[in-house]
Order: sequence, then structure tokens, then C-alpha cells
Amino acid sequence: PGAIQRITLHNFMSYSDAELVNPGPRLNCILGPNGTGKSSLVCALALGLGGNNQITERGSRPSDSVKEGCTDGWIEIELRDADGPGKNLVVKTVIYAASHTGGKTVTYINGEKKTKDELRKRMAKLNIQIDNMLQFLPQDKVASFTGLNPRELLLSTLRATLPERHAQFEELRVVDDKVKELKGGDATRTSELEKLRSKNEKLQTDVDRLKTFKDHEARKRDLIGKGKWLAVKEKQAFSDQLKAKAKEVKEEAKKAQRAMEAAEAPVKALEAAQAAAKRALTEAEKACKEAEDRRVALHRAVDSDLEAEIRKAQEDVTAALEDKANRAAELRKLEVEVDKAKARVGALPDAEAGAAKVRQLKAALTENDTALVEADTSLAACKMAADRAKRKTQVVRNHCSSLDSTSAQKELVMRRDAKQSMELKDWITENSSLFEGRVFGPIALEIDPVDVQAASFVEVQVGANVLRGFLTTSSADKEKITRRIREEKLNVACYGVDPGAPRPKHQFDARADPALAAAGVQGWLDELVKGPLEVLSFLCRYNGLANALVGSKETAAAANVERVTEILKGKGLNSFILYTPAQRFQASQSRYGDRKTLTDSRNVGPPGAVFQQAAVDPGDRARAEASVKEYEAAEEDAVKAMEEAKALHAKAGAAVQALRTEIAREARALQDLRGARAGLQKAEKKLEEARAAARADK
Repeated sequence: PGAIQRITLHNFMSYSDAELVNPGPRLNCILGPNGTGKSSLVCALALGLGGNNQITERGSRPSDSVKEGCTDGWIEIELRDADGPGKNLVVKTVIYAASHTGGKTVTYINGEKKTKDELRKRMAKLNIQIDNMLQFLPQDKVASFTGLNPRELLLSTLRATLPERHAQFEELRVVDDKVKELKGGDATRTSELEKLRSKNEKLQTDVDRLKTFKDHEARKRDLIGKGKWLAVKEKQAFSDQLKAKAKEVKEEAKKAQRAMEAAEAPVKALEAAQAAAKRALTEAEKACKEAEDRRVALHRAVDSDLEAEIRKAQEDVTAALEDKANRAAELRKLEVEVDKAKARVGALPDAEAGAAKVRQLKAALTENDTALVEADTSLAACKMAADRAKRKTQVVRNHCSSLDSTSAQKELVMRRDAKQSMELKDWITENSSLFEGRVFGPIALEIDPVDVQAASFVEVQVGANVLRGFLTTSSADKEKITRRIREEKLNVACYGVDPGAPRPKHQFDARADPALAAAGVQGWLDELVKGPLEVLSFLCRYNGLANALVGSKETAAAANVERVTEILKGKGLNSFILYTPAQRFQASQSRYGDRKTLTDSRNVGPPGAVFQQAAVDPGDRARAEASVKEYEAAEEDAVKAMEEAKALHAKAGAAVQALRTEIAREARALQDLRGARAGLQKAEKKLEEARAAARADK
């Protein structure tokens, strides 16, 4: 009984005339595009069965449901077997426009005019509960339904399925409230009785005094005859007592004043100490920041010096190799010259001794040249070993320093939990010459939230995938990195950003708004993050970092969330995101009815996937320190070996130079000898020619 047999509408919302007949006994679906009137049928059910506009949140008055341009409209609903077997119940609701009879509503049941309360009672007998979201749930009430607590859900379920049990529960609730009221009244009466007893005890003193006074009055009457002087004396004594009492009271007041002043002195001292502690804390924080800045600058200077030293060592090795090649060429040339000299000297019959000496010098030169080459090789090897030891020493030193560095901690977490991102970062570093512009990434290593709470907000707002990704300022660089990702099948994202694009501006200064400050709002989320302009601009533009507000613990209270919603709505901001230490609130405007702002929330936990801190392994620290000592010792040995190689190289070079000088001197002597032989031959030839000429004359 009470199932819907028919719904007829006339001039209602989007319908001029419509009728729905014989819906099925189970699930009925009404399909159609937006704006075709599906929700109008839901509103008709709510108003036609005794409900109001607040149930569907479509308009504020029934007259808002009358089709535009019409003076009235009506809803007629026929309920099957509602008046008994085979007897249907017809409920008709006539609604007048606000411009006609003030928007009045008239209800008829089977043609008889009834009041709204009579209609609701009749529907209650049929267990039709329009105001129960377990029976009737419009789409705009879904958010409210999800906010019901377990007790409210249980009561709604009992009311919808077991109304008699719900009635019993309501009776029990009324009785329980009465018992609580009686217990409260009993406690109140007990408290009043105690107050009356206390008051009675205080009044008993006055009664005793009154009784004593009456006794004195009787005695006074008995003693009147003894003379007025006695009465005056008694009054004088009483006056003295009062003065003494007043004096005692004054003394007590002075003691209390001194005690209060003594108590205020420690308080003032504590306040002064607290102010001094605050100043000391501020100075300590400033000193910590200056120390951190100096540490970063020192690391940069060390890295720069190390790179310069490596470049200089490489240049020295290159120069040494070139010098070696030049010496070898010079030696080969000298050998050719020596061979020529040997041939020339060998052609001279009386140059045997000079040739033998030249051969001896050449053999010695060859031995010393071999020693010089070995010294060159040893020196180059020692230099390379020393440079390698220095680099390894610096690496392990940097590793030791990194164990206490926040940025290094983040990199440790990334190398543990995002290995593919760090593999891509290493590849980009090794091939930096391939890229035209700047490459940022992983993004989590490029930004620094001011604290752990801000890190949690950023991780929720941006997402782990974006934080583990990379950002380029050149489309060509993005294509190269994307190709590498495809080739290596890496699960890493690469994004592009226009380096000239400005950073998005806030709609207003949230920190300067006193109304928002009163609700605990502290500012925008991007104000709590430091990093390169290109990275922050990208996160603000594509991940809404500049559109999310940050509040305090007090902001999460329901009243403050509603207050913030109203303030932002007044600024034209109907959709927003608000973070508090434990929750994230997201507000959006409904697309239906009066476009009410709906708010949902989710919990915010500590940083997890990206910004969590990596624990330092004590064994890792001990091994790193041992490695530093080992490489420092190796570096000292390499430097010592290099100095010894330099000495050997200098000694071999001096010997080679001495042999070259001796060979040059012997060559000059042979040249002189050959010139003398040539002169002798020429003289002999001339003599022979003279003799021949003389014989011819004869």
C-alpha cells in the first residue's frame, strides 16, 4: 500500500503538462540530458507528499516551482491501495505564484481540502517519510547524507524500516531525558540544600549574637539603677574593641598588600626571563641560518677549487705528454745526426777513436733516455694516482657531510624510493652538454618546504608522480629526455615550461585580511615553499600551489570553515582548497538550484612518498669516516711517490743533457778533423798537379 500509481503535473517547473503512469514495483530509471526535467519529478514528489523546498534545495518557497509566466500549477499523485484494498488515494497540491494570492499552497485528499499537517499524518500512516534521507535522497543532499554519524544513520534506518521500534526508541529517549532532568534537578536541590545549610550556619552566629544581645539588654535593665556612668563605660569599652579590631584589619590588609607585591615580583622576573629567552632564541635561529649559509658557500668553494685543480692536473699531464713526444722526436733526430756523424767519422781513417767515443756516448744516451722515459711514465702515473686519491678523498668527505644535510637526506630517500628518477638525473648530469637550456629535476629536490607540515601539504597538492618528474625550459631538451624515458622504459614524467611566463598572482593577500586571520588562515601554500622561479611558476600554474590556502588547527573547526567559506564567497571565490594540520577541505559550487557551496574533507598525514626523512645508518657513518682516513693516507703516499718521481726525472734529465753536450763537442772535433783531411787532400792534389805540370815542362 502507498506505492505510486500515477504522477500528473501542470505548469510545474519546466513542465506545462506531464503524466507518469504505472511505474514498476521495483527499480525505475528516468533518463535524459541535463535540463530536460528529471529533477522536476523529484521536486514534485517532495512537495506533493508533504515535504518542502528545503528537502531538494531547489528554491526557497513552493511558489518558486510554478512555471514562469503562469499564475498557478498543481501536482496530483495517486497512491495504490492507500485507502484499503482496491482503493487508491489521490493527493493534489495546488501551488499559486508569488504574484497571485501571495504564493499560497492548497492541499486536497480525494477531493477534500486538507491542511499540511493532516497530509503529513496521513503519509506517516503509510510510512512515507519524505524528510528521511534513507527513503528519499535528492542529489543535492548526498553531501549531507555522507556527513551523518552512526547514531543518526541508525535512527534513520529504524524510522524507515521499523517505525514502531523507532517510536519505542523515541519514547525511551524522552524517558531518558526526563531521568537526566530529574537527576539534574536532584543535584540542583542538593546543592541548594547545602547552600541553605551553610547559610543557616552563618545565621546561627547572628542568632547567638542576638541572644547574647538580649541577655545584655536584660542585664542592662537590671543595672540601669546602678548609674549611667556604667553604661557609658561599657560603650567606651565596646568602642575600644571596635578600634582594636579595625586596627587588626588594617594590619591584615597591609600584610596582604605586602604578600601580593612579593608574589608579583617573581612573575615580573619570569616575564623578563621569558622575553630574554625569546630574544636568545631569535638570535640562535639567526646564527643557525648564518652558519648554514656559510656551510653552503664553503661547499661551493670547495667544489669549485676541486674542479680547478682537476683541470690543472689534466693540463699538466697533457703538457708532459707533449713534452715527451717532442723529446722523443729530438732524440730520433739526434740519433740520425749521430749516425751521420758516425758515417762521416767512420769514413775517416784516423777518426776511429772519435767514432768509438761517440758510440759509447750514444749507448749511454740511450740508457739515460730510457731512464728519462721511465721517469716520465712514473711521474705521470704518480700524478694520476695523487689526483685520483684527492678526488676519492673529497667524495667520501662530501658523503660524510651529506649524512647530516637536509638536501642530501631527500636525495637518499629519492635514490631508495625513486630509483628510475635518480637514474635519469645521473644520465642528464653526465650528458649536460647535450641540452640547450636548464633542466630541473627531480622536482622534489629543487624545492624546499619551510617545515614538515608544509611538505605534507605540497605532497598532497602536487602528487608524488609530479614531484619525481623533471622540468625543462626548452622543447628540444624535453624531446631528448622523453626519448630517453621511452628507450629505457622509465616510469618518469617530463614537463615543459615557458621560461618567460610570469608566476601566477594571488587573487588577494590572505595574510593581510583580518577576517581570515581571525579564522586562523595563515596565507597561500606557495608562500611556504622555496625554489627556482621556473619550478614554482610551473607548480602554481599547473598544480594550483598558489590557489590553496593554509590554516591553523583552529581553522578546522566547523564554525571557522563556514566563516572562511562565507568570506571567500564574498570575494567571488566559490571554489577553493584549504589545508589545516590534520585535514584538507575542498569547496565547490553546486551546478543546481540556488548553486549552494558544497564542502568535503580528507585527512592529511605526515610526509610519506617523497619528503620523508631517511634515517642515517651508524654503520654507514663509521664506514665513511674510516674511508676518509684510508683515502687521506693513500693521498699522502701518492704525493710522496710523486715527489720521488720528480727527483728521478730531474736526475735523468740532467744526465741526458750532459751526454748531449759531450756528443756535440765530439761532433765538432770530428768536423774539424774532416776539414783538415779535406785541406790535406786538396793540398796533395795541388802538389800532384804541380808535379805533373813540372814533368810536363821538362
